[in-house]
Amino acid sequence: MIIINYFEFYNYCTDNLLGNVTLNGINEVITPLFKDNIDNEKAYPIFITKRFKGKKEHRWELKKSEIIYLDKNKLLINIWLSPKDVSNDIYLSQTLKNKNYKSAKSILYLGKIIIVEFGHIFPCINLNEGIKTNKCYPDNTQRGEMHKRRPAIVVKVDDRGVKVIPLTSKKPHDLAVNSSIFQLSDESIKNIGDLAKKETYALCDMIQTVGVTRILPPLFKLDSRKKYYRHQDYRACICKNARKKLDKCLLSLISKNKIYTDLEELRVQNKKLTSELYFLKSELLILKEMYMYTNESKASYIDEVDNEILLYKNSIE
Repeated sequence: MIIINYFEFYNYCTDNLLGNVTLNGINEVITPLFKDNIDNEKAYPIFITKRFKGKKEHRWELKKSEIIYLDKNKLLINIWLSPKDVSNDIYLSQTLKNKNYKSAKSILYLGKIIIVEFGHIFPCINLNEGIKTNKCYPDNTQRGEMHKRRPAIVVKVDDRGVKVIPLTSKKPHDLAVNSSIFQLSDESIKNIGDLAKKETYALCDMIQTVGVTRILPPLFKLDSRKKYYRHQDYRACICKNARKKLDKCLLSLISKNKIYTDLEELRVQNKKLTSELYFLKSELLILKEMYMYTNESKASYIDEVDNEILLYKNSIE
């Protein structure tokens, strides 16, 4: 038997029971646990959705947990939760409904910065073996997969969902050698509350498709205002320079990085040739003017010099 008790953690009062679950005949369960109970990695907030009788809140932050083995056949799990105010969290699915839009294409496009609820990786607790990973439960988010609430860049929007590239503030260990990762400049993130004053990296090699029910706007500040708001028109967007880096990283994923490099070289070469052409035209104009004032020319205007050149060319052919 496994018993899970949920307590409200509010003003350091931890004895208010919200509800409980009793599992008979089940020896293993996946459930959220406070990070300190699992490993020594840097903790990040964990949120779950639970609707308890008599409570209007449905979003809760995990504050504490404990596991008590009552006997070899009975396990008690106590979890303390704190209510999370999500009154300002309006998901894209709600925005589309409120604005009577049929598709996310009406709001999102390449380069937009959004917030995505990727979900959490919860551990597995066995009656006899204790805490384990959830690797035997592929229907849940696994280690190595993108998780928790985090910002992302929109790549494409279609009928199947929104293709996004997740962002992280943790510097990737392979940044120097991975051509599919780039750092966003301050210009792209300075007005985004979820990213401001943080190093932010785009993980283009973890591109994936998410539903509109997982997406909400980031905290965004207009230049004329001091406060951040979640604007339903999704105003946050990467800058022009970041767009170029995004294109380059996406091309590297499909082994087309050389094409991008060659294209950039051709652009530089074209710019150089255009400059040289302008210089040669200027020189030609000077030569025409000099010729026009010689005794050999009968031209009164620059255009007439062209006619004389053409006549001379025809006479020698």
